Amino acid sequence: MRSYQTARSLYSFLGFLAWCIIVVGALVAFDGGAATQAIGRNAGPIQFLLAAMPGS
Repeated sequence: MRSYQTARSLYSFLGFLAWCIIVVGALVAFDGGAATQAIGRNAGPIQFLLAAMPGS
């Protein structure tokens, strides 16, 4: 019976990296939304969400 320990280890590491990227992306998106408040404008929740959307 073959052991796929190396493949399991590699995919576990890649899964960890993927979750790190997801978390960092969420933080960057939230920071983009928070930038609407930092500019000094009185931005509402719609402007906050639009600023937090990727690609905007």
